[in-house]
Amino acid sequence: MTSNSQTFLGLFLTTALAGTGAAFAQEPSSSAPVIAPPSVDEILIRGEFIPDEKRATSEISSVLDEIKFQRQGDSDIAAALRRVTGLSLAKGKFVYVRGLNERYSAATLNGSPIPSPEPLRRVAPLDLFPTSILSGSLVQKTFSPEYSGEFGGGLIDIRTKTVPDERFGEISISGSINTESNLRSGLSYEGSSQDFTGFDGGARNIPDAVAPFFATDNLNSGNFNDATLNEIGASFNYDDTLTVTRGDRRPNVGFSASYGDRFDVSDALSIGIVSTLGYGNEWETRRGEICASIFNQGAGTTCFESSDFTTTENIIKTNALFSAGFDVYDNHQFNLLGLVVRKTSKEAGVRFFESDIEDVPGRVDNTQFIERQVWVTQANGEHYFPQLADLSVDWRVSYSEAFRDSPYENSIPFVRAADGRFFYEPRADAVQLGFNKIEDNYFSGGIDFKLPVYAGPVDVELKAGYARTDNEREALDREYQINTGGLSNNPLAFRPPNEVFTPENFFNDLLQIDQQPNNAQFPGDSSGSLVVDAFYVGADAQLTDFLRAAVGFRYEDGSQSTTTAFIEDGVLEPQDTREINEDYFLPAVTLTWNFAENLQLRLGYSQTITRPQFRELTPTLFLDTDTEQLFVGNPFLQNAEIDNIDGRLEWYFGRDQFITIGGFYKDLTNPIEQVQASSGLQTFRTFFVNAPAAELYGAEFEFEKRFDLFDFSQRFDQDGWIGRMLSTKELILSANYTWSESEVQAGDQQLTFFFPGTNNFEQNIQQRSADTFIDSGRRLQGQSEHLANLQIGYQDLENNSRATLLVNYTSERIREAGTIISEATGARINDTTEQLPVSLDFVASREFQAFGGLYEIGFRAQNILNDDYFASSDA
Repeated sequence: MTSNSQTFLGLFLTTALAGTGAAFAQEPSSSAPVIAPPSVDEILIRGEFIPDEKRATSEISSVLDEIKFQRQGDSDIAAALRRVTGLSLAKGKFVYVRGLNERYSAATLNGSPIPSPEPLRRVAPLDLFPTSILSGSLVQKTFSPEYSGEFGGGLIDIRTKTVPDERFGEISISGSINTESNLRSGLSYEGSSQDFTGFDGGARNIPDAVAPFFATDNLNSGNFNDATLNEIGASFNYDDTLTVTRGDRRPNVGFSASYGDRFDVSDALSIGIVSTLGYGNEWETRRGEICASIFNQGAGTTCFESSDFTTTENIIKTNALFSAGFDVYDNHQFNLLGLVVRKTSKEAGVRFFESDIEDVPGRVDNTQFIERQVWVTQANGEHYFPQLADLSVDWRVSYSEAFRDSPYENSIPFVRAADGRFFYEPRADAVQLGFNKIEDNYFSGGIDFKLPVYAGPVDVELKAGYARTDNEREALDREYQINTGGLSNNPLAFRPPNEVFTPENFFNDLLQIDQQPNNAQFPGDSSGSLVVDAFYVGADAQLTDFLRAAVGFRYEDGSQSTTTAFIEDGVLEPQDTREINEDYFLPAVTLTWNFAENLQLRLGYSQTITRPQFRELTPTLFLDTDTEQLFVGNPFLQNAEIDNIDGRLEWYFGRDQFITIGGFYKDLTNPIEQVQASSGLQTFRTFFVNAPAAELYGAEFEFEKRFDLFDFSQRFDQDGWIGRMLSTKELILSANYTWSESEVQAGDQQLTFFFPGTNNFEQNIQQRSADTFIDSGRRLQGQSEHLANLQIGYQDLENNSRATLLVNYTSERIREAGTIISEATGARINDTTEQLPVSLDFVASREFQAFGGLYEIGFRAQNILNDDYFASSDA
């Protein structure tokens, strides 16, 4: 499959209303007098340029802050994280760390887990979180016991804006043009008059006639007579949801506003607030080619049917944040946070087919409307008790909900007539009408204790804590088919959908509707639960002036269950419940040696785990409309266990200037792999198995250097106008590169999995040798050999102007692994590999004062190369 990317050109204007300072501050003048403290013979300073966040932790980590968000110009945290060493993206929203896909990494918001609205993943999609509401992000690559044991690749903690020290106000307005989408002809459909808000205005409500079949506690009989079927078929809103239209797409627009203030109520109490509100409306058109695969014993996986597709997606983003903080007697701080982030996709698409097989559709029209939302409430406190030996106590409580609602996922096939016109294909399962909904909620809480102990020359910080997480998920899927056989030899078959799919044609039996099977083979409902109780203890000791050690372990007791259900005689029947109850002791140790001026070496060892995601465990079918893949879960998956070894040498040779070189090794037991199988020549399904073992290893390099242009100009223009012009300007060069390799091993194990084929659950359980699914020696699914980023930036410290050119590269990786179809002949489905586009972006901005306020105007050009995405299963 190939699809073209698109170049994005944007303009934004930001105004600061009151109380804001400059984004960049000049270094203190070198001519300022320095007063030495009295009675000191010698002062030894080591690690002067090591950033505070790197100095405060023993772990290997990377930090993004608001300055980097501004310099990089990325609108959401997912896009910003691909600039970090060793990180790459999948589908523009899921982060892969060191070649391990998103299931191996933990994502938190201010330290608390985030629910996910994604059907195939328990990990939240990070494209939902705009950088405009964030203060930064921490990427920690070595495990420490205070974090979740699900830490195979690393931890990504995204942090919202904090309570300000003074009043500020900011308004931002943006507009942009996508060269493939805006001011050009694109696709759409009627929908609701309120679609531009990201909320359906009622056009996609579930009709009363079918509402009982969408409930899970009060289902009517599933044995429908013809009259009931006609009533159901006539009740859906086809007029506003089926007909694909063409028209020019408007430019993208965006708006955000922020306000914060601080109130000193008394000497004992200060209160601060911060609030933000954002809206964005974008259009994105994609064009490309999809080649449907067929398996031939002699030739392997080959293309039997190709299609050219065009889709236009209208993306509406909204977000709102409110945070309040309370400082009490300087030693106690309380924070409250409410956050809603929402992303709605209204998409219309058309595919034109060329096929060697007769009587297949010549065109398929698709429409969908997908709402994704995450709502988070948090409360936390930080307390310091000097009277209790300087004890610190931090606590946090969070309740969050996420949902994904996708009503009216429509697909209409057409056959090309001899005269070139298209008519509805007259078959029983021609038109597909789907409704999918997911609700995911998360409760989490924790408390941490820190106690400094001074044992002679050694300073030790003792740590201990408890955390509990409770994640619940419900998923519902209802699919309908419309038989258009009654339109055979009827001129109505050539009319547009809004003239064909009318109540009259259902009651006249020209159209008939039927609910697709909701049975043991194709269950339509599933639920999942994960409860984890965890305790940890640790110590962080400054053994000498320049040697630091952090040791500890985490105990986790996890209980995970999944249940599928189907409708039988109007009753929702539970089909199968699977449980994984495991507990673990997970040790971690890290050494940090500051052995020379601004040079330090970090070494770490830890054990971590990864649990299967809910959809991976549930044997229900799900169609991924982005890739046209049909997924089915495997209830026999096990937890993966990982041994981690990390090392990094860091040299900080100036303020915000450094070189780091690191290496990592991971030994994985039972890693979860995404593989393909076939139940027929043309039916491919993607499912999940535990590979017996795998190894992952690699090296990382990171570099950032600032060049003072004034110093450079003095070489050829002493005291001249060039030197004066460049006196406050500097260039920033930043680059990182990650090389990694992995090997998966099959061994001689037998793997149990679920593959739908009959209406009997037990008969669908199969066993095969691991080498059926695992080609020993191949790479892990999702791992790229090369990841690289380059940034060349300019900034003027006097007027806060900046410009940056950014390049991002991710080498080829396996999207789904192939499998052996015939153990007798060794015939194999090929691996599906994907190549992400090379991204070249440019962003520039400048601040200026006018009308009594501070303004910023900026320009972005993204994906300048207009490179294509490519996925293939060719040998």
